Amino acid sequence: MSSPTIKTWTSENPPSIDIWMSIDILGVKSGESQELKTPITSSTLFSHPKALSESQTIYTLHSPSLLVSPSSPSSPSPTSLLGYAKTGLKDLWFYDPSNLKSSLKQYPSTLALLDIYVDVQRKGYGKILMDHVYESNPNSVEGRKMVYDRPSRMLPGFLKKNYGLEGGEKQNNGFMLFKEFFD
Repeated sequence: MSSPTIKTWTSENPPSIDIWMSIDILGVKSGESQELKTPITSSTLFSHPKALSESQTIYTLHSPSLLVSPSSPSSPSPTSLLGYAKTGLKDLWFYDPSNLKSSLKQYPSTLALLDIYVDVQRKGYGKILMDHVYESNPNSVEGRKMVYDRPSRMLPGFLKKNYGLEGGEKQNNGFMLFKEFFD
C-alpha cells in the first residue's frame, strides 16, 4: 500500500478551489473539536493580510488511493484530504521561567503551529504530517524550538508520545512551548 502524500501551500502557491473546499470542511471540524466558535483555518482567513504577513503555510495530507482530481489531473482529489497542519511566523513575547529577572522577552518571527487536524485518528497520519512539518522547518528542532497556539487537550499527549516532548508550559498569550525553546 502506498504512503499518503503531503502537499505544501503558501500564499504564493495556494491550493486549488477543490482543495480549499476540503480544507474549509476540515477547518470547521477542527474548530468544533477544539470547542471554538468559528474555524481558525479557512480559505478566507488564509488570504487575509494578517496570514500573508505571518508567512502562513498549510501542509495537507492526502490518501494515496484517491490522489487524482477528476477536474484537474495535476491536483490532488479534494476527497483524498486526510488532514492538515498550518504554521506561521509570529512576533511573540514570552516569560522565561529560568530567567532570574522574570521578565518578558520578545521573540520575533517565531515558528508556530497554528492549527492541526486529522480526520482519521489512530492511523499514524498525524505523525506523518508533523514529521513533515518538522522536516520542512529544521530550526524547529523536532518541535522543541516551535510554539503551539492554544493547543487542544490532545496535542500535548501526542507530542509526548511521538516526539518525547513533555512539560509544555502554556504562556499567558495562549501559546505552549517547551523549556528547550529558550536554549
